[in-house]
Amino acid sequence: MTLTNSRESACNWRHRIIPQAVAIMLTITAGFSQSTGSIQGTVVGDNGKPIPGARVYAAAKSTSQQVKAPPTIATKVGNAVNAAPDGAFTIPALPAGPYVLCAQTTTPGWLDPCQWSSSISLVTLATGQNLTGQKVVMTAGAILQVRINDPSQFLTPTAAAIAHDVDVLALASNKAYYYARIASTDPTGRTHQLTLPFGATHTLIVRSQQFTLSDEKGVAIPSTGHTESVQTAAGATSQTYNFTITGWNN
Repeated sequence: MTLTNSRESACNWRHRIIPQAVAIMLTITAGFSQSTGSIQGTVVGDNGKPIPGARVYAAAKSTSQQVKAPPTIATKVGNAVNAAPDGAFTIPALPAGPYVLCAQTTTPGWLDPCQWSSSISLVTLATGQNLTGQKVVMTAGAILQVRINDPSQFLTPTAAAIAHDVDVLALASNKAYYYARIASTDPTGRTHQLTLPFGATHTLIVRSQQFTLSDEKGVAIPSTGHTESVQTAAGATSQTYNFTITGWNN
């Protein structure tokens, strides 16, 4: 076979194979899009106002899972979406099945219904269905602020939402542990925030394996950490607790 014939054969091969491959890919994509559905709705506060930017996700429910809070989510579906300014959201590419709808936000003062609601609405998505008109309601809660003062600048900067050089968490009334998110940092310390239900008692836990800490009275915190019962009064906007890093934990 001559070089010219070889090039012509290769060219003919590409012209035959590539269109066929594209056709197969389109068929697979079309079949996938027809087999998955979507859930559309709005996320609002219990005051009825939209919560823009809330992270909404559909959690797949196992057949043995009870629909009550706090649920043991079998699978957190990866395609979570951010709600629009009017609270609207669309979660695409969902396989058929039962789901509970959850929402989280970095805006303090709102509770994820999948963690705190007394009951959770279950939605069932049929194959290829576009389910509309769903409403996810986030309840207002009390903001717990914990300030970690760092006058000697032991802390290293971090972009993470939760850092474990100093653990700040709550043992909540529903017997679950929730870590506080970092709300702000500055050269003199870090502020953590956690939203908890109104009118309930929780246990605040502050501990560190790296540093020694003292409370706001200057009393050293034991190596096991600081624990304190916290009552989140109804209607309270926020409560603040202060701790200070005093050195390295040997």
